[in-house]
Amino acid sequence: MPTTMDLLAQALEKKKAAHWCKDLNLDPTALTQAKKRGHLSPAIAASIAMVLGADPMKWAAISGIEADANKGLREALMQDEKMWRKL
Repeated sequence: MPTTMDLLAQALEKKKAAHWCKDLNLDPTALTQAKKRGHLSPAIAASIAMVLGADPMKWAAISGIEADANKGLREALMQDEKMWRKL
């Protein structure tokens, strides 16, 4: 299952984090903080996905699941390959 850190890695292949922050009107440390947390916010993930030509709703959903505090449910959803193949 893809993660928002995978999306961020794709984005950083295109341009530096500072340029993403400027282009998306983010605080200059937003992507660094996201890396420390281990996931992007839904809005940032969707915005980056749109620029990369990916489905923003899929990436917003992935981000929302990653951020959920219920570890058991989060892991179950992240492992549900059938669901992710439909998106």
